[in-house]
Amino acid sequence: MRFPKRTLMRAVVGLTMALGGLVGCHKAPPAADRTPAGATADAAGKDDAVSVSLSAEDAAKLGVKSEALKAAAWTPESGGYGLVIGHDGIAQALADLNSAQAAVRQSRAALARIGQLSGGAGALSADVRETAERQAGIDAAALALAQRRLSTIVGEHPAWPEDHGAATLARLASGDTRLVRVTFPPGAELPAKLLPLRLARIGAEASEKSWSTHAPWPAPADPTVPGRSFFALLSGSDLAEGERVEAWTPLGPALPGLLVPSAAIVQSAGKYWCYVESAPGKYQRMEVDTRRPQAEGYVVTDGLTAGQHIVTEAAALLLARELNPSSEAE
Repeated sequence: MRFPKRTLMRAVVGLTMALGGLVGCHKAPPAADRTPAGATADAAGKDDAVSVSLSAEDAAKLGVKSEALKAAAWTPESGGYGLVIGHDGIAQALADLNSAQAAVRQSRAALARIGQLSGGAGALSADVRETAERQAGIDAAALALAQRRLSTIVGEHPAWPEDHGAATLARLASGDTRLVRVTFPPGAELPAKLLPLRLARIGAEASEKSWSTHAPWPAPADPTVPGRSFFALLSGSDLAEGERVEAWTPLGPALPGLLVPSAAIVQSAGKYWCYVESAPGKYQRMEVDTRRPQAEGYVVTDGLTAGQHIVTEAAALLLARELNPSSEAE
């Protein structure tokens, strides 16, 4: 059956209007009405920064507590490894040095007495004088050798003052003060002048004990470990002789920042986070840069501001609530 041309045109126009009405009924809401993908129900609307919102009762049930961020400083450092040297080698070298010094004093005194008697009634023979001179030379050579042996243990130019050298060596020989040899690997960044080093046991956590040495000085190269080596004095530590340690030297001035306590850190999706209480019952999750560890936590230099309150208890429960908004505090 063939329809008139006018009838076909009316049918096409009617179908087009019907389809337009259907599209209008299903158009997307305005941008202000859309909820961002991945946002929680509490984050939708005006307060997009909020990750979790809790009533005072729910916060108390979860045990959520927060405290104000505290100022802290972080010092950039370069790391190496060290060895606490046993005092027996130092004691033996010091004893050899003292013996050599005593022998030199004795031979010089004997030679001086022979010189005083020269030409007088009690003058000794030339053979006796030559023997005394030879002994003085032998003792002087032994003293130089003893000094070189000691320098291989403590370095050629120790950092202690010359007038305090004997007292420092005595403390090293007795074990009251430790001598630490530190080697920084090739390519390690080092300051023009090394400052006191920071030492800690290998594998120790940032919260565990560390020690500070006196100013270091150059040491002979370590044949077993490539890199630049230094000696340093260490007092008041419980490190054992022969113990291996990690060492750090500061590379510049301390950088100001804020301390995020370890208890405030939670891990999710391979990153580290903390919760900032932006308002009573409103908690925002923020990423934490963990490249600046300290004993109590991590120093951050951006992203957080002084005076903000950070959750230090039940942060993991806040993360669980954020990831599963339908869960309730028990």
